Amino acid sequence: MGYRIMIRIKCLFIKYFLKNRVMNNASWLIGGKIVQMVISFFVGILTARFLGPSNFGLISRTAAFLTFFTPVCTLGISSIIINELIANPKRTEEILGSGIGIRCIASIASMLFIQILVFFWEKDNYLFFWVTFLQSGMLFFQSFDLIEYWYQSKLEAKYISIIALLAYIGTAGYKIVLLAMGKGVSWFAFANSLDYLLIAVMYVLVYRFRDRKKLIFKWRQVSALLKKSYEFILSSLMVAVYAEMDKVMLGEMLDDTAVGLYSVGTKICSMWVFVLSAVINSIRPSVIEAKEQKNQALYHNRIIQMYSIVLWMSIGVSVVFCLLAEFIIVVLYGAEYVGAKDAFRIVTWYTGASYLGVARSTWMVCENRQKYEKVLAGLGAISNIILNLLLIPVFGICGAAWATLITQILTNILFPFFFKDLRENSILIMKSVLYPVKVLRKF
Repeated sequence: MGYRIMIRIKCLFIKYFLKNRVMNNASWLIGGKIVQMVISFFVGILTARFLGPSNFGLISRTAAFLTFFTPVCTLGISSIIINELIANPKRTEEILGSGIGIRCIASIASMLFIQILVFFWEKDNYLFFWVTFLQSGMLFFQSFDLIEYWYQSKLEAKYISIIALLAYIGTAGYKIVLLAMGKGVSWFAFANSLDYLLIAVMYVLVYRFRDRKKLIFKWRQVSALLKKSYEFILSSLMVAVYAEMDKVMLGEMLDDTAVGLYSVGTKICSMWVFVLSAVINSIRPSVIEAKEQKNQALYHNRIIQMYSIVLWMSIGVSVVFCLLAEFIIVVLYGAEYVGAKDAFRIVTWYTGASYLGVARSTWMVCENRQKYEKVLAGLGAISNIILNLLLIPVFGICGAAWATLITQILTNILFPFFFKDLRENSILIMKSVLYPVKVLRKF
């Protein structure tokens, strides 16, 4: 009897310890992201004010252009690396070394291809070529972020959060020095690469000297990783297309000033979305739990609750942004960015539709319908390109804003209705619209 009690106490202790580790790990991740966001946001405002719409638009356009190559450089490995590390802990050095190695090779090849492409695409625009080159370094240094996933698999987010924060502070300090010295746009373009460079160096140092680990490259392991990850490359590329194509097409069809004004609107819209991420991450476990318990009514109710909170919270913020658009832009970025107000009033509404898509991933996993993600992403990419081609010449930056909003509505709400396996989710989204009314009736 006493032996069983001891075993029970031990089990409870282990459960409590693991729960605390998970909570502690999550708190480091969330806390680190909030601090980074605050630093990045305010330094970004100072930078945008200093550079002006044209130069700020140039950096935004080249960064958007490079985003198209990120899925090629990452090779989809990020999507499966944690599972690989947990399943094969004795081969950590080989998995990380092979993953980082092949990503470095892919990044170098992409950087060369990008510069050749830009040389012929923007023959007379030397500044665009140089700014793209300085920012493209982030593609290479980003390869080392696989080490971050190793610490996540061990629930040791403390180290990656501290490293990321130190890198942000270092990059912010670099930008502040540039602002004080009045440096040109090329110096600011290097800031994105510097951020990833600092993170990469610190990751390797901590991994190598604190944890006494090596990075071992083996082609056999590369082949195994690519067999499991190649499907994620296409879906990631499609998402990148409809997330960043608006800025690239604005720059080509109008100018960098238009990109700068449009980017201001999208940056303000994204400054609060960590709240939506927190809501989704908080509700997700209860949704999965209800599914595992095979309680269909509870399962659907919790999904509807999640969608409703995301939707109505986004609507509330968007109403405030619409009413105070000009005031917010002038206070944060200055009068020269006031031309962004109309596009800002449109693009703010895409946040709700976008994060309904993020929340939908929980339903996708529970129902094992992940294969449709790349289909929807592909349809979204095609829709976004067509809409930008049609609307930008007529409505300018507002056309790009409408294209972004319509794309999100199509991809996350309407297109799923045309797939039998996804129709149930779209119905749940429709029910979430009236969920607050259902709750109020109970009082």
